[in-house]
Amino acid sequence: MKAVYLIMLKKLPYLLVIAITCYSCDCMQRKKGVIINKKTGKPIDSVYIHKIGEQQGEYSDASGNFEITAISGGVFGCPVLELGYNKSGYSLVSEGSMPSDTVYMVSNP
Repeated sequence: MKAVYLIMLKKLPYLLVIAITCYSCDCMQRKKGVIINKKTGKPIDSVYIHKIGEQQGEYSDASGNFEITAISGGVFGCPVLELGYNKSGYSLVSEGSMPSDTVYMVSNP
């Protein structure tokens, strides 16, 4: 009985590594929504949307719609997907919650 216990005890670190590896994951997150001019209520096209800390992103279409997919890693769950919204002459006012939302921007004076 003692020999079986020692064998299991020696294998415990390997089992822990396997368990942690299986628990950690890459998270595929998708966010879609529409970008609206807060003052006029009209959609804003050609807004560049990207994951914070990365350069690659997508542009909103003529109706202000966008959809972006990002992969991020997390050992104990998926981190929050933080996006940046850029268009010359506009500033971000507010951003809705995931996964689908309305983003409001206003034109700069």
